Amino acid sequence: MKLSSIAIGVVALALGASSGQAAVASLWYLTFDPIDAVVGTQSGPQSVISFDPSPGSTALVDTLTEAPVEIDAFERLDANRFYFSTDTHVESGGLVIAPGDIVLSDNDSLSLAFDANAEGLSAGTDVDAVAVDDNDDMLLSFDTAIELDGNVFEDADLVRFDGSSFHPFFDAATAGFADNADVDAATGFSGGRMAVSMRAGGTVQGTAYNHGSLLLIEGDGSFGAVVFSAIEQAGTSSDIASLSAEPLGDAIFSDRFEEG
Repeated sequence: MKLSSIAIGVVALALGASSGQAAVASLWYLTFDPIDAVVGTQSGPQSVISFDPSPGSTALVDTLTEAPVEIDAFERLDANRFYFSTDTHVESGGLVIAPGDIVLSDNDSLSLAFDANAEGLSAGTDVDAVAVDDNDDMLLSFDTAIELDGNVFEDADLVRFDGSSFHPFFDAATAGFADNADVDAATGFSGGRMAVSMRAGGTVQGTAYNHGSLLLIEGDGSFGAVVFSAIEQAGTSSDIASLSAEPLGDAIFSDRFEEG
């Protein structure tokens, strides 16, 4: 398994999105499933690519696993550190990773940042989205409904883990998503704002989206806008399997992603 440095020489520009979509990120980090050519860059569930919205260009950031193990959750912390999760059990660098675990890669040194078994997740439960909030707490989504610390969380919800307990963060039903919605990728911005992707298409607040759409969730938990379309902007109908971003470098969105 290859886990090389995630640092890349891409200049992030504060530029808008196409088709009238709101611009919130200067650079997106994405994995796609299945493998496809995304704006000329071969991409798949083992490889993180960067997408610059202005020229609509992509670059290979890193290939984190070997097939058939897939990266199904990813959050960039800075140029040398990121969280990730896999869709199945795998051993890397002497570390045994379960689908419910979150791994921290710090300058290519791996450690468990979230141990699914120790935190009471049932065997086989998959963390399929990870993000970080303003307090650096983890935001997690699961592939199935789960009860934790007396709360039942659906697979479209985001759960805040403060290091010892689980708390509600984003309730998809309250935001207007259908019962069959399923968050499978997420990233955090300042002020509680999020971008999420769903495993399948649907409609929210009268707005249609598909599994390659990125949806802005406002700080109050309401749906904001479609902020990225893989079909329109990246030329692929593949599903966005994991997600991170560098936000626009202004007072609203300036946060930890600009460190390092």
